[in-house]
Formats: sequence, C-alpha cells, structure tokens
Amino acid sequence: MITAEQVMEQAILLGSGVEEGQKPLLLAFCQCAMADLTARLKPGLDPEECEGFSTACSMMALAALGETENVPESFTVGEISLHPGKRNAASECLRNQAEMMMAPWTAGRFLFQGV
Repeated sequence: MITAEQVMEQAILLGSGVEEGQKPLLLAFCQCAMADLTARLKPGLDPEECEGFSTACSMMALAALGETENVPESFTVGEISLHPGKRNAASECLRNQAEMMMAPWTAGRFLFQGV
C-alpha cells in the first residue's frame, strides 16, 4: 500500500528546496493528491497497479506547495508588465506532467474553462 509519507519522501527528493517548516503542508498536499488521483482511476484499478502513481502524486503535491509561495499579482521590468496570476509556470508544468503520467489509468475529467 502506498502511503502519504512515502509520497512525501519522494516529493522531498524531487523538490530539493522543501524546507522543514513546509513538511506538514506538503504531507497534507500529498494526501489530497493521492485522494484526487485515486478517485479518478478507471473502475477496478488500485493505485498500486498504476506505474508512476506515487511520482504523479509527489509532483501534484509539489505543484500545490509551489502555488502557496508568494507570487506577486503583477510586476514590471523596464517597459514590460507581467501578470502571472495565481499559478506559477513551474507548478502548472508539474501538474500537467503528473496528469499526462496518469492518463492511461484515469477515466478523464470534464471541466469548464472560461474564455
């Protein structure tokens, strides 16, 4: 059985900048990632049957942790003004990679996006 503690250990190895004070929050994000991905598995599949399940959970937890960092709503460099929003690019990339990694074992997801 894959545990949240194992997923957190892997996340710490993947995310070399995890500080001691962030570990309780990272553990909570690991638990959430495990619950999310487990709920999205195709019927009849267990997490242990899915290659890369713990890695994908680790990546999703690190993405969530990255989104808690202080990201300014906008900043200006010279004449260029940037508005990164709430998600940073590294977190978005980690989440996308985790979702692609789990695609063969998940039932897919329907979501609305604004235009």
